[in-house]
Amino acid sequence: MRTASEHLVQTTWMADNKLFSNHDAVTPVDWVKVWEVVDDIDHAEFDANQLVMIAVLEFLCGSEMVEISLDEIANLPEMERQAVVDALRMKWSKVEFQENL
Repeated sequence: MRTASEHLVQTTWMADNKLFSNHDAVTPVDWVKVWEVVDDIDHAEFDANQLVMIAVLEFLCGSEMVEISLDEIANLPEMERQAVVDALRMKWSKVEFQENL
């Protein structure tokens, strides 16, 4: 079974990008390299929607430092938004809800 992050990569443009295409349960994303490419102003490779997707992927990979809003996700194109929602659903379906009493 695929992880949520694998699902996001395999169902979006990320599958065609060498920074993300080898991501699976064995091969993690090299976040240092990703953010070096993203921060390279001279070669701005990613648009605003793609940056949102990258942040979501980082969250799905376990980063707690990601700042992403639901509005940013809601403003994604339909196909990307659905891929993010499906991936988040996969991630959270494994989380048990506990009520604080």
